[in-house]
Amino acid sequence: AETGDLLLFRGSHFSGKMTRGFTKGDADHCAIVMKFDKFSKGVIFFLESVTDRGVCFSKWTDFL
Repeated sequence: AETGDLLLFRGSHFSGKMTRGFTKGDADHCAIVMKFDKFSKGVIFFLESVTDRGVCFSKWTDFL
């Protein structure tokens, strides 16, 4: 993954199913990959917006 790549998710929650129904799409959530090799070589981060927490910046390994 490289900085700027988009991660598309397909959730199992009711709100995700509603979003896919309205948009007629396959994904209901997305995030943007961010890498900072100068400061944290090999670590992948992602930026996403979550309803109950707002915009979040997280490590990919914490998500798995």
